[in-house]
Amino acid sequence: MLTVSKEFNFEAAHMLSEHQGDCKNLHGHSYKMIVEVTGDIKNGMVIDFKDLKI
Repeated sequence: MLTVSKEFNFEAAHMLSEHQGDCKNLHGHSYKMIVEVTGDIKNGMVIDFKDLKI
């Protein structure tokens, strides 16, 4: 078995219009997501990275 991983970085924005604090205004956050796939090697790979990015 082998584990491969892909890291994704993205930005998202939101606001809480009914909130009285700083989150009332439109603001954003940065996120990092790491996806790991574990499996047996078939046809020379565990997963095609093209399929992982969909």
